[in-house]
Amino acid sequence: MSDLFDGFKEQRLNSARSRDLKIWFGAVSSSMTSARNEVHRRGWQQFVFGETGYTLMLGVVVFVVPSYSPSSMWTS
Repeated sequence: MSDLFDGFKEQRLNSARSRDLKIWFGAVSSSMTSARNEVHRRGWQQFVFGETGYTLMLGVVVFVVPSYSPSSMWTS
């Protein structure tokens, strides 16, 4: 734990290292943010695709399949 605090103190005392560390953390944070956003976007795309497929299949079962049934109550 003391090494961690000593590292923070060293970063505060050395402005070049502090600046480099800030740039590095900014780059890592930016790449992680864009990766997280991409994962969320793809997840929502898959969800919408799945829900659309489910709704279409349900519509086929409810409206199309009964029209091919020989004992359909829709025909007179």
